Amino acid sequence: ASIVVPDETKDLREWDNSLKEAKEKLDWRREEQRRQREAAERSNFEENVKTWLEEAQVVTDKVNAKYQRQAWLRQQMIARREEQRRLDKIAREKMTKDAERRAQEDAMAELERQHLKAAEETRENHERHEMSLCEMHQRAIDRFWGIPTAKEKERRLAEFLRRQFEARIRDRRAMMVAVGGEISVDKNVAAKVPDLLGLPQFRIKTLNITGQELSDDPLGLRRRPIGQ
Repeated sequence: ASIVVPDETKDLREWDNSLKEAKEKLDWRREEQRRQREAAERSNFEENVKTWLEEAQVVTDKVNAKYQRQAWLRQQMIARREEQRRLDKIAREKMTKDAERRAQEDAMAELERQHLKAAEETRENHERHEMSLCEMHQRAIDRFWGIPTAKEKERRLAEFLRRQFEARIRDRRAMMVAVGGEISVDKNVAAKVPDLLGLPQFRIKTLNITGQELSDDPLGLRRRPIGQ
């Protein structure tokens, strides 16, 4: 069986016409609203102008207040900076004066130290000169009177010990002669006794003055015959 499609052309044309009419009405209504709004705006123009001017003045006042505050802050910052510069300048001048004063004090202290050092050197040189003169004078006295030096004292001490050894030998010899007669000993043998005993420094040295033997004298300042 064949399919029969009904003709809807008429309905579509009517729907299209109704759509066009609705669109025209909507456009007309929008245009009318726009005209009414413009008319209302024109009727209220003076009031709107006043409102706009007030709002513009508020905005202008805010901008001016902002600029004025910025200018005031800038002036305050400049004033603080100038005050800080003035204080810094005063501090620098004070530090400069203090540095100059300290430099003068250091220079005075250094000058005083140099004077004291020069005086100390002068005193040391004077004392050294005086000590040299005293030492020269003392040496002259020592050379004149023969005051023994350290080596001279050592030599005289050795001489004293040697003479003590000789005195003991002589005492023993005298005792032996007194009790039983003198024992003769060859001089060469007697001279070798200290070496045999390990005492070479005590070699016997016999001195005779007018046939008499000398006694011991540690300092060698006096001489006397034995028995006197």
